[in-house]
Amino acid sequence: MPTVPKEEETGNAALMVSYYKYDKVKQETGRMAEDGSTPIYTEHLKLCKLTVPIGTFMAYYREKLQYFVYHFSYMRMTSKCRKDRSGFPPGDITLIMDYSEKLNKMRSQQVQSQHWDTTAMTIEVAVAEGYKPELDVARLAEIKQKLSAAEPAERGRGLDELAALQKKIYYHCSSYKPQVAAVTTHNMEVMLKELQASGELAKQGGTVWLKTDGCAKQYKCGKAFYLLCKLAAKLNVTIDQMLEVTGHGKDEADGHGGVFKNWLLGEMRRADFSVNVAPCLEAADMVDGQMADVAEVLCAHARAGLTDLKPAAMNSKRRAASNLKDRNYRTYKEGDIGDAPAIKPLTDDLSKDAPAKADYRTKATLAHNNYRADPELIKLKKKMVIAVRRLACACEGCRKALQRPIATRYMPHDTCASFDYFGRLNDWKLVELVPSDGLAAEIIADDEDLQVQDRTDEMLRLVSAGDYLAMVGEDDAHARDGYYMVQATGAPYELEADTVLPELRDSSGQPLAMPQGTWVVDVIYLNKVPSATRWYTPFEAGDAEGRARVPSHMVLLAGVAMEVAVAPAAPQAHPKKKAKSYTAADAKREAVARGATILSAEAHAAIMDELDRRDP
Repeated sequence: MPTVPKEEETGNAALMVSYYKYDKVKQETGRMAEDGSTPIYTEHLKLCKLTVPIGTFMAYYREKLQYFVYHFSYMRMTSKCRKDRSGFPPGDITLIMDYSEKLNKMRSQQVQSQHWDTTAMTIEVAVAEGYKPELDVARLAEIKQKLSAAEPAERGRGLDELAALQKKIYYHCSSYKPQVAAVTTHNMEVMLKELQASGELAKQGGTVWLKTDGCAKQYKCGKAFYLLCKLAAKLNVTIDQMLEVTGHGKDEADGHGGVFKNWLLGEMRRADFSVNVAPCLEAADMVDGQMADVAEVLCAHARAGLTDLKPAAMNSKRRAASNLKDRNYRTYKEGDIGDAPAIKPLTDDLSKDAPAKADYRTKATLAHNNYRADPELIKLKKKMVIAVRRLACACEGCRKALQRPIATRYMPHDTCASFDYFGRLNDWKLVELVPSDGLAAEIIADDEDLQVQDRTDEMLRLVSAGDYLAMVGEDDAHARDGYYMVQATGAPYELEADTVLPELRDSSGQPLAMPQGTWVVDVIYLNKVPSATRWYTPFEAGDAEGRARVPSHMVLLAGVAMEVAVAPAAPQAHPKKKAKSYTAADAKREAVARGATILSAEAHAAIMDELDRRDP
């Protein structure tokens, strides 16, 4: 980046520049180290206004600009790859998969408490596009010949002009809330099996050109890649997955998901309790003693009502260009989802070509966005092996390389259109996916895990003594909904050494071990008051069992608002009626005497939403 001498000045005579940035601010915690005299500090993220010499500002600006240039270039290359991929050969399909925001059931008629007791429906949208099955061999040969003379970026447009493609939309819906790799793979298997059985679009021996976002739990982790290889071998199809650039994951699947949800919301608002309304969307939560399955009800309604492929509002050009054949509504239950084994971290295999002190963005799954599950490769190696490279490319050189015999298919080649830029950095790597039965927890450096950890660290740093927090937990008495309420007794701090927290347990039941540098906070547990919704009382001050050190990743929500409970009035004794021995009002009055507080319905809903986001 060219500069002028004035931009490098940092002395007293330099031009001063003011700007805003979020920065970590060091503050005292009020705690002392083990020597009793050295104060312990913590860091909080604050919006800071800085006024510095222009030279200092420009150094900071150039550093951030490098990240932007990388991001922008990556985005442009991904966009080009999408265009190049559109000219796929017969027998292949393109597939876009993405989860929509969960849909909550609503009614036109409901009691007040029902507003907070919503039932979410998970929706994964899949858009599959391939050649029309009615095309004969001669027509396919003509199409192939025309496409071979076209530039890669023009092939997709040529297919549209030849009216050779058709599109099918799949909505995979369930009342089962987790959005994880096992669910994604199940949905893909159901869809591909249907397409193969009907002779439409997907063919055995072909390639599925898959595009997804980089969500770790769903599409970009060891479990997802293992299941992808397993599915590829089972159905005899190659699945070539391209991950979108962070912040650029919106695509056609989001639009179709929006159409589906908006239509359902309108139908739910019109539904009432009258049995004479036709068609009537089932409004009850329980029917004849059985809980109603939201997904089953809504999908059945959609199959009958949302069938119009080309709405009347669609303009004539879009209507003529649309190749959408049908919408398919599929449901699944928790019992349909198979197990996914934990996989040993991929960091070592994927970071061999990265400098020793490289930024984390250049390592492991964060730096690799093209994963290819090839059934021939799995048969050759007799192991679950996946081919991986940093960036997807569909140029002519890469296409021809993938047509080589399996023994040489993933060996380096110099015919990639981007070879002058990448050299050997974008060569394929063959990575074995090994289940880690002996590991207590799966540790994979991926986007979502890092985002969650960063978010919880920053959230915890803002905590002060006396603040209320919600933390992950399971307990029939005090954490029935999947969380405990606790109160901070001091400011958060970092562990100065690897530490075992005996008051907490890991998934195997062993005392929780946390590494040096983990952010924790000392808390006192709150007890749920029986027969009082969202009422809590603190443990006694001297009760050691009621205290714990909570690491940041277990915190769901910090700074939770809780109201001081007010005791209900004591009932007046009736001269002719015998007083009840002990009532819920008596329990509340005793709780108030112990310092009871009440968690609001809004805060409870926010905590449950965060639990759904993480899908542990």
